[in-house]
This record gives sequence, structure tokens and C-alpha cells, in this order.
Amino acid sequence: MPSIATTRMATSWAEKVTSASLSGRKRRTSTSYSPLIAGPSPSKGSGIARGRIEDKGQPGTVFKYYRGQWDRPGLTGKSTPLFPAITGWKGPYVKAFWGPSVHWNSFLKAYVALLNQAHGENWTQGGIYISFSKDLLNWTTPERILTSNDWYPQVLGLGPTGTDSVADKYLRLYVGGVSTTVLEFLTPG
Repeated sequence: MPSIATTRMATSWAEKVTSASLSGRKRRTSTSYSPLIAGPSPSKGSGIARGRIEDKGQPGTVFKYYRGQWDRPGLTGKSTPLFPAITGWKGPYVKAFWGPSVHWNSFLKAYVALLNQAHGENWTQGGIYISFSKDLLNWTTPERILTSNDWYPQVLGLGPTGTDSVADKYLRLYVGGVSTTVLEFLTPG
């Protein structure tokens, strides 16, 4: 796992990203993460789907990833959860990662996901977590990087090519639409 430094807008340092889309770097595809809320607990969590950019997500052109294949219909097909829910989505107690914000990190040469974690009754926020992947399908175990009661982590790369889906060594972290933190990746993956 890469080392990360977080800078709160003043002086604190600590060691250690509904749906996000990113364009395929080599293929003309768009990949989206979405919640999987139906079915038995092993099939719940955050899954992945993709389609060609030129199809603009029209019905019948997006396919979910299921058991090693990209062949399940985007609206009705089954999906393999990449971040499985630990419990179901219904309470009273929920423990599940959700709402991944995914970007390609050119410094790490890897994809980075920032996730929310519902942890407790009434979807109590359990913090912001980070996970890494080389292929968008196999992710490291999420680790908490920030304690927060707010939802929806988002990033903005601070380098010359930085966007919400491409970042480098430095990125600005937004949680609940507000940014008070800059992340710095200290070592490549």
C-alpha cells in the first residue's frame, strides 16, 4: 500500500477516494461503479459496469461485470460486488462500503477509490476509506484515512492534467462538497 500524507489546511499531518465514472485510458469505454442492493448478502455491495463512450449509456449498451465476464445487462443483470457489503443494506445495523469515487493516479500508476462506510444504525457514517487497484477489478482492503460524518468523497487532481478522474501525487479531497484536506502520495504503489 502506498504511503499517504494528509494535510488539513493548517498543520495536522497523518500517514497513511452515487456513482463515479472514468474513461478507459486505452479503450473508448466508460466504467461506472454503482450500489448493488438486491439479492442475498454475498451479492450486495458496490459493483461495476461499462459501456462504449460513443453509446452514451443508452439502454442495452452497458454491461455489468459478473463472475469474470462483462456480459450482464446494465439495468437488470447480476453483478459481482467489488466492495462487498458486510451486512445487508437494511437496518437496524448496516456495515457496508458504498459510493466509491474512483480516479486514475498517474503517480501511483494505479486506480484509487475513496469510499464511504455506513457503520451502525441509520447509515451512520464510519469514515472515508481508500483502496487501490491496477485493473479496476481487484482492490486492496479499504483502510480508513479520515473520520467524518459527511458523505460522498470526491477528488480533484492538482497537477496540470488533474481532473475528478485523473490525479497525480497531490489531490484535493472533498467530502460533502467541502474541501479541507490535500492528499499527498509519498511512495508509488
